[in-house]
Formats: sequence, structure tokens, C-alpha cells
Amino acid sequence: MKQLQMRGQLIVMALAAATAMTVAKPATALSNGPSPGAISGLVNSSLKSVSFIGGDHFVITPNLPSGNASAGHPFPFTVTAKTSGGSTDTSYNGTVDFSDTDGGATLPPPSPLVNGTGSFNATDLNLGRETLTATDSVTPSITGSVLYNVVGYSVGGAVPAVVQQGNVTSTTATVTPQRNYLGTITLSAPSLPSGWTAQFSPPSVTETGSNDTAASVTMLIRAPSNAPTGPTVLTFEGTSGTAVFTGTVTVTVKASSVPTSIVVTPTNPTVSPSATQQFSATAYDQNGVALSPQPSFTWSKAGDGTISASGLYTAGTASGSCTVTAMADRISGSTTVTVP
Repeated sequence: MKQLQMRGQLIVMALAAATAMTVAKPATALSNGPSPGAISGLVNSSLKSVSFIGGDHFVITPNLPSGNASAGHPFPFTVTAKTSGGSTDTSYNGTVDFSDTDGGATLPPPSPLVNGTGSFNATDLNLGRETLTATDSVTPSITGSVLYNVVGYSVGGAVPAVVQQGNVTSTTATVTPQRNYLGTITLSAPSLPSGWTAQFSPPSVTETGSNDTAASVTMLIRAPSNAPTGPTVLTFEGTSGTAVFTGTVTVTVKASSVPTSIVVTPTNPTVSPSATQQFSATAYDQNGVALSPQPSFTWSKAGDGTISASGLYTAGTASGSCTVTAMADRISGSTTVTVP
């Protein structure tokens, strides 16, 4: 009887030990945890929710067919979460923050990756080499960077010009691509002083990214009639996408032309009786410069003979002298004809 009871105790102890071993196995597996990146939503309770994001680092791949990013134009890039072995971690579901070296780029907002990858766009305005960085918003050690080059252009090289008040002058400017810039550059002058205008021919320049040859552009500049005399610095722009680069041109304004004298030619000719002589007149401004365009003249004569509206004089039959006069804007000029 004692032996039987002892055997029963041994059986119960054995069963208890077996039961303990059976329960311990799943507990041991859970405490060891899954391999990194293997599961999502490991623990969910009324207190907290933990989502395992996985990933070891990011790889950023810009899509730049020309090899460079053009200033002011968005360029696409992809971010891929990678395992330590270099394969894509398709279980990554974290949010990525973006930054660049100088803060001059327009970057995406914090964005999640889907199945470990995402496609985005960035726009940079600062020329030169830039570094774009993607960093996990929760685990900063999960990060990746890429170095890329931003290329652009310059506008300027405008030749100084001279213009009279109320008139038009022309000059040339240059648009110069830098580091094989690719894009269309539109020229304008939106910030001119009141009354000034500027036109460009051609109005835009397209750079193909194959060379850095400067393009010449003609500028037609009109000064208002009340523009202050002296040098004036005008600013013009070359815009491509969101990039705006400026140049300047110095225009010296002279007072508007005022006719102050008229010269009639030929001077004091001798014309035979009944013969003809064609006269011409030229008006000059206060600086002794011939007006352009010339005004219309009114012709008259004092003495024998006749004068036409075009300045053709016909001498009389008698000898003597005749004064031929041209007038414009209340200014006149004369010469004397001698008939032998």
C-alpha cells in the first residue's frame, strides 16, 4: 500500500514537471523576440501600442538624367529602407524626415515609406554641391544621405546705354548657363522705376544642358519723358521654374531733344534767272545734335522767284537776291540766293 502511494506521488510529480516544461516553451520563444523587421504590431494593449519599424539604413537615389539638379526645378528621388545586409526591408513602415546641408531646398514634409520605399521631389535654389539626408523620425540612427550637384545660370553682362528722355535705346545682355544647366530661362524687368519699360528679344533662352555657351539677348529700353538726367541702374531678371537670378544695366539719361537751330543748304547759292535750286533743311537740338526724326519744315521766300512746299526754288527773270527760309517748331533758318 505504501509502495503504491509512493508510486502515485512519483507519477503526480512527473506530470507536474512535464506540464511546467510544456508551458515554458512559448514563454521562452516570446522572451527571445522576433528577428528585426519580422513582425509589426508586436504588442497591443489598453496601455500602449508598439510598432516595430525595422530597417538598418536608408539609400537615397536621385533621378537626374543629366547628372545634375537644375536650380529652381523639382527633381525626383527615391528613399529605400535597407537591412544591414543591403536588401530592401519591405517591412519598414516608419516616417522619414528630410533635410539638406544649407536649408535652401524645398523638401517633402515628414512622410512614411510603403513596403520600405517611397518616391518624392525636392527643389533647390543654391548652386553647388548639396547633401540630401533622410532620417527616421523616431530612430535617428536609421538614416542615409546622398551628395548631388545643383547647376544654374547667370544673367548680366549688359552693355551700358544712353537714352534721351522719352526715347528708346537698345543694348545687349547675356544669359550664361553654369555646369551644363538644363531649362528655359524667361527674361523680364518687373521692378523698373515708374514710366520705364523694357522688352527682350528673344524673350526666353532654352539651355539644353550640353554646354555652357552664353546666349545674347537684345534689350529695348524706353525712358519716360520726365526721367531724371544722369545714370540710372535698372534691374532685370532671368526666371526658370522657381529660380530667379538678376542682372543690372546702367542707362545714362540725357535731356530730351529740343530743336534750337535750323540750317538750310546749300548756303548762299547763285542761281541763274528762271533756273531752279533744291534746298534742304536740318534741325539741331540744344547739344548740336541733329534731331531724329527730323521735323516737317515750312518753306517761304522773301524776294523774286517762287519756293515750293518741298523747298524747290525757281529764280525770277530779273537779277537780284532772295531769302529762302525753313521753319519748324517756331525755329527758323535761312539762306540767301543771288540771281546774276
